Amino acid sequence: EFSPFHPNLLAVGTAQYYGIVGNGQVHVFDISNRGGPAVPVSEWLTKDGVYDIAWSEANEHVLLTGQGDGTLKLFDWSNRSGPIMSLEEHTAEV
Repeated sequence: EFSPFHPNLLAVGTAQYYGIVGNGQVHVFDISNRGGPAVPVSEWLTKDGVYDIAWSEANEHVLLTGQGDGTLKLFDWSNRSGPIMSLEEHTAEV
């Protein structure tokens, strides 16, 4: 999904084995170099697949992921240390 604040930033969620237990990753790429490679800006490993991703419309640095284990995680692409919040209320994949 493209950032509503920075049109050159693309957030991507991945799953190792979609629909089956496996790790995932969250990536933020800078795609401003048209015709050139996408440049990784931030990335995080997750313990389960990332099935959905969305940018905050209120904060340019924050994105939310829905994970296969039912958690929702908030990430700050300017802070590479990991999720800034994890919500674990769902009992199935999101």
